[in-house]
Amino acid sequence: MADFFRLAAHKFRQVLLDMVPSKRRRGQREVLGQSGVDSEGPVPSAASTSHDPARLALWTEFHEKVAALSEQERAVFEMHYYLELPQAEIAQVLELHPRKVSHLSIAATEKLGAALDAVL
Repeated sequence: MADFFRLAAHKFRQVLLDMVPSKRRRGQREVLGQSGVDSEGPVPSAASTSHDPARLALWTEFHEKVAALSEQERAVFEMHYYLELPQAEIAQVLELHPRKVSHLSIAATEKLGAALDAVL
């Protein structure tokens, strides 16, 4: 069961990373004044979504940094952040003590925060 949740969270992160090039292209079309309907459906207005290259780069960096976490930190972080599982459920799935899950979650968050502070 833990393998399923790990895979689901990993795939979720991959999909988010794969969406970046599409968002960049869509943002470039909006800048050039090309809007309307394309193969991906109607292009949302600039007010409803952000195609800011700096913002996309920051989110890409964030999702890539998740992959650099230790295996346990990554598993806990992905299940909580991407799958929105509570820590108690993560502890049960990974067969860890709830305090260990809390510790891993804090460690992962601190590492990601420090890595992104270095980028900013």
